[in-house]
Amino acid sequence: MELNNIADFLAGSVGVEKKHWSSQGVSSMAARALPDGLLGTRSAILRADINLLWARWFTESICGPSFGVHAKRGYAFVLGAVREQIDIRFSDYPSNERSGLARVMARFVLEGVNQRRQERQPLSRDDKLNLLDAAGDPPRCWICGYAFDRHAIESFLMPVHPLPLKTFVDLMKPRLHERDYAIEVDHIVPFSEGGGGETNLAIACGWCNKAKGARLSLYDVQARPLIFHHPALGIISVPRAFWTVRILALRNRCEYEACRTTASQAELTVLPRNPHGAMNPMNLMITCLDHDRLGPDRLVHRKHFEDLRK
Repeated sequence: MELNNIADFLAGSVGVEKKHWSSQGVSSMAARALPDGLLGTRSAILRADINLLWARWFTESICGPSFGVHAKRGYAFVLGAVREQIDIRFSDYPSNERSGLARVMARFVLEGVNQRRQERQPLSRDDKLNLLDAAGDPPRCWICGYAFDRHAIESFLMPVHPLPLKTFVDLMKPRLHERDYAIEVDHIVPFSEGGGGETNLAIACGWCNKAKGARLSLYDVQARPLIFHHPALGIISVPRAFWTVRILALRNRCEYEACRTTASQAELTVLPRNPHGAMNPMNLMITCLDHDRLGPDRLVHRKHFEDLRK
């Protein structure tokens, strides 16, 4: 039974942290099969992001920063350098398989170097107007659906006047600084990861763009939620900003029953699926403001975020 598998997995994994500082404990944990139901509704993203992280670690362990210098000497030299490392690590495997892996990784190296050599192109006023037109009326952040007001639009086209700050902010998406309300141009696929071209551009609010950065995986930030002292609810957790942004960007619609509201229509935010659970990626639920269970407790005076423990 699936629930029995989850119970067995937890029994051998939770509350035994001391074992994770012994080779025997780590080996025992690694041998446990992950039950399908454990990851819940975020199974796809959690699995995809950990696979991406492992792939990046493996690639970088073979092709470190020094390969950027090797790449200037051409494909043949890079292939030879990569093959040397593959031969050392996988000496027991057939030569043709090692050659195939080396060719794939050599291409990765050269593509990565070419991506890093790209230069960002400044946007003209017409480019900005086209992005605003594509973002709807009113223009909205492509990630969370935040609607930009006249001040933000004018500042985007000609940054002159400071943007007004709000006294009460969303505790799950706390816009505390002027930048958080501004319109920024986001590379949907990070520029540093090869995300060039006009079709890869969209406007985002500064809060989402800052939280997104050049990250790719949920595991690119610390693994635990933040602790927040809510004036009415007491000590609660709030999600890492990147978790919120990543899930909003991928799901992009309210998850309340049959609601069809998307970020192109209204602002979206997050709340805990289980109000008693921690705000980690497994417990984040996207909601429009019409279906927000937190109600007035969502908006908190900005001064309370001065004590946010990181």
